[in-house]
Amino acid sequence: MSKFYIISILIILCNVICYIICLISFFKFKNSDYKYVASIGNNWSTGPMLDAIPSHQDCPSDKSSAINELWQGTIDGCLCGTFEIERGSCSEDEWRCTDINSISPMPVRLWKEKNICVTRGSNYLDLKIVKTKNGCGAGFTPCGIIDSLNQILCYPDRIGCPYNYIKFLDSKEVIPTDRTYTVIPLGTNGEKGKFILSNQNTSGKIINQFKIDDNIPCLDPDYKNLNTTPYLLEKSFDKNSCLNKISDKIIDEEYIKIDSETYNQLYSDNNIIKVLLSLPDFQKYNYLSSSTNLYYKNYIGIDTRCREDILQTGASSKIVSDLVKIDGIVDSIIIVTAVGLFFCLVGFLFIIMFTMMLCCNFVDMNEKLIFLKPLLTMSLPSFIISSILVNKVTNLKNDMSLFADPLCTDSITSSVVAGFIDNTSSGISLGIWYLLFAILSMILNIYGFFL
Repeated sequence: MSKFYIISILIILCNVICYIICLISFFKFKNSDYKYVASIGNNWSTGPMLDAIPSHQDCPSDKSSAINELWQGTIDGCLCGTFEIERGSCSEDEWRCTDINSISPMPVRLWKEKNICVTRGSNYLDLKIVKTKNGCGAGFTPCGIIDSLNQILCYPDRIGCPYNYIKFLDSKEVIPTDRTYTVIPLGTNGEKGKFILSNQNTSGKIINQFKIDDNIPCLDPDYKNLNTTPYLLEKSFDKNSCLNKISDKIIDEEYIKIDSETYNQLYSDNNIIKVLLSLPDFQKYNYLSSSTNLYYKNYIGIDTRCREDILQTGASSKIVSDLVKIDGIVDSIIIVTAVGLFFCLVGFLFIIMFTMMLCCNFVDMNEKLIFLKPLLTMSLPSFIISSILVNKVTNLKNDMSLFADPLCTDSITSSVVAGFIDNTSSGISLGIWYLLFAILSMILNIYGFFL
């Protein structure tokens, strides 16, 4: 057997191995529950609410919106005459079809015409947290249950506790006198009811994160738990129920329901209604008369001892920021591996075709150099893609072992993070092997080119 045929076989093997590595990497990261891991950072990044005022639109510069949700927007679509709308842009050969352009996400901050503007304290990792109320010490007040581990938040006496109670009352209900309440009137002059908040319910849960959903929100923040079917082109259309199990559970039972309102009211208040009604055939999916709910929860917990160990690895703001960034990094890794799969498959098919042509004597030895040039173009993309993959995967190499310790966090968080660490470690090894085989494929192509 000639050197040329041996090189061709080795190149095929390299491409097959690269394809397998890419495929494994793709599914490892796709199924790593990384959205939940990133949601830990989002949950920890906001401090407890110290005071609140209502606003009809934007909050003052010294406050932020307590409700900070997104309507996810739409994807591109195609409408052909009187036929049904299809997801994805129109193809060039589709006659008399109209593209429906995608719509960018829009903020959802107002509830019943009011933006609840709050001042927040420090992020979760910077708070003083103890296991029992007696552990706060002099100068601190036990303020309520801070997290999923039922630990206690201690706040300086001179500042007072953050809010640990919230309730909706209709317009005719009288405000109780058992505590001091902050009142947030809803609608015009409170005709749509009111929220009452207090910081004197020291056995209650500290208020942190708000979520809008039809039912108790999913554990995977990438999904909604809806009673309705979204418009075909909405990004939530194929993520409208809790399809992804996380640690054998699908819903986040830490969330507590506060209030309900119709989608028509919610989207009108947040200037989304006009956008929806302008979409073709929206009436077929019209869910605006249906109701959705407002939920809140406190923090995802980490044991105080483990928290101190984590803080020794870096500043709290950087730790939280690194967790939040995981979402974007893994999204980009999934895209890179998908592109890698494409080039590996194209290269593999090309080499098979080329080898078959050689076996059938469709080309002679003098023409083989012509075919080795495109072979090199297949190996070069694999080298570039594998280099990018290794770089991105190593950006995830943060010490998260304490997050995975069952003695440090709740059972769901420790299980998810343990799986994520395992997938990340495997991803780094796979990325290095992918890079090595891509380099080998390039060397073989270059060597064959000069035979």
